[in-house]
Amino acid sequence: MFNESPADGKWTERPSATEAAMRDSESMFRLLFERSADAIALQDPRTGAFLDVNAALIQLTGAPNKAALVGSNPTVIAPELQPDGARSAD
Repeated sequence: MFNESPADGKWTERPSATEAAMRDSESMFRLLFERSADAIALQDPRTGAFLDVNAALIQLTGAPNKAALVGSNPTVIAPELQPDGARSAD
């Protein structure tokens, strides 16, 4: 379990996994992320910008490549209006 210290924002606990296990976990995450048939995007929680996208999302959106999406906002792929009539930007 990780806890953040509200004073300095740094981790207060070390992970219980060894460095090798953590590297293996990162490799497995990357493999599952990149090869998933589901469209997946990783977003910056503060700005909402795409940090990374997988091939399924690129194909779903019709973007020419990953660079066209990374750094952009989800509004670039959203329809102007949602099914309920609300604007996607809202």
